[in-house]
Amino acid sequence: MKRAWTRRRGFTLIELLVVIAIIAILMALLLPAIQKVREAANKMRCGNNLKQIGIALHSFHNDYGRFPTGGYSWWTAVDYGQWSGQPVATGAQPRQVPWQTAGWMFQILPYIEFDHVYKMYSIEDWGAAGPISRTPIPIYYCPSRRHGQHVSPNGRAMNDYAAAIPGFKSFPGDVEPFGWGHGYDHQGVIARVHDEPIQNYGRRDIKITFAHIVDGTANTVVVAEKWLRSDRYLGNDWMDNEGWISGWDPDIVRMTALPLLRDKNIPPWNTFNDEWRQGFGFGAAHPGGVNALYGDGSVRNAAYTMDEWIWWRLGNRMDGVHVQGD
Repeated sequence: MKRAWTRRRGFTLIELLVVIAIIAILMALLLPAIQKVREAANKMRCGNNLKQIGIALHSFHNDYGRFPTGGYSWWTAVDYGQWSGQPVATGAQPRQVPWQTAGWMFQILPYIEFDHVYKMYSIEDWGAAGPISRTPIPIYYCPSRRHGQHVSPNGRAMNDYAAAIPGFKSFPGDVEPFGWGHGYDHQGVIARVHDEPIQNYGRRDIKITFAHIVDGTANTVVVAEKWLRSDRYLGNDWMDNEGWISGWDPDIVRMTALPLLRDKNIPPWNTFNDEWRQGFGFGAAHPGGVNALYGDGSVRNAAYTMDEWIWWRLGNRMDGVHVQGD
């Protein structure tokens, strides 16, 4: 008896190409949706970072009866007494407010479970990187830009958030670079420490408490995402090169006098909204807007379309104008 053989039919080349084309179309349709979901998750994580920073600021206030300061300058780093001419022994503890010259990101380390970094003795001044400045702090990174272990080519751990001060503004798009003097450096919640008495103030430090947020904590931005050039996330940009260890510098302090802007590459030297100006302002990698931490501890979206005068007012704790963000 002969065995019956049947021929098994396979895919033709045309059918295979059709299947591949269908899969490619489905992937093209699904990819934007996946990217939107991923970005939504990143923005939520970024907002949670700011929420933790807000809790740390409130805890600091509970312990010290005041908010941390913005430090003195980019090159002073951690003060163990050396800036006041005191003898400093190896292993000395950092000076506390109001004398600490490193900024608010250093001062709140014990409240975000990085007390071991806070107590890590290391003289790091005049821009020199050391063990402290090389230590990444995960909640200081926005996941839409940089991962939580990012260290720049110059050996410094970066950060994506900055304290808010109003800065000088007289017309739309206006900002005076380094315009955070003339009292504006004390009109935000995080204020500058002066190295010596200033004629207008007569003292080195202005103590800021909840009582000094006269416009209301829900109407005052304390910290928000800082603007960066999207092609320079690696760091070493002039306004993003010292990292979170910095004192008073655009690395950790920005002005709301500049309109909000999404990260992008812009010309370095134009009349308005060029890199030189925008480097003092706020922005983000997120579509739609920036995560902003308010004095009451809430984190809200600040849309790129927000009126620039409202954004400017939100950075001032004491102008007497009560405005609300998105």
